[in-house]
Amino acid sequence: GAPLSSGDKIRNYSLMLNSESARRHIYDRYWSRIEKTLTRRDGNELIDDITGFYRHFLQCKASESFAEAQTYSRFKTFFDKFVGHEHTIARLDAYYEELLVYLEAYCFIRYGDEPHDRFSAFREYNSRFQYLEVAPRISFLMDALVRYIHGELTKHELLGLYKALEIFIVRRLLCNMGTGSMNKAIPTWFKQTEQLWKNHPGSAFDDVFRR
Repeated sequence: GAPLSSGDKIRNYSLMLNSESARRHIYDRYWSRIEKTLTRRDGNELIDDITGFYRHFLQCKASESFAEAQTYSRFKTFFDKFVGHEHTIARLDAYYEELLVYLEAYCFIRYGDEPHDRFSAFREYNSRFQYLEVAPRISFLMDALVRYIHGELTKHELLGLYKALEIFIVRRLLCNMGTGSMNKAIPTWFKQTEQLWKNHPGSAFDDVFRR
């Protein structure tokens, strides 16, 4: 048969837990939802987007870009460090509850999904980004949307980020500058801006980003 994808390996490793009760808990509560959410129909074909989601999630966590082929090894390192080798339900739940917030952000950015109808202010920008098909923006906007969900960014600040990022990307495309450098740079920008923001109390996040 076909070789396992990074997504297949991530799924398998995620369920290699210390007890059957933990495996059942994680599959029933989280993985069944993850699989359903990330299995998409393209015409007559079903597409598994687990690898794509985890790559962007891990780029958010690492604040750096990496090749898709590194996704599984990066996942194992992150998962083991976060969850630990004891695989307690408390640590597993903490990991997956955070993951699901990133999943909601990813599916809005990638597919326009809005299960909780809290991203309506960003739909227009999001639709234009989907048309541009510039993949590096996904990790950056995932970080931004997660902070918005947690109340750490305002609607105005997030709209400012969308606008500034759109202007930057469109200018580069119009100047025929390509996307190679963007692939490496954009996933790092949110954490860099976050560090600068801490040194400018009272400033709006999007203002710091534009500096």
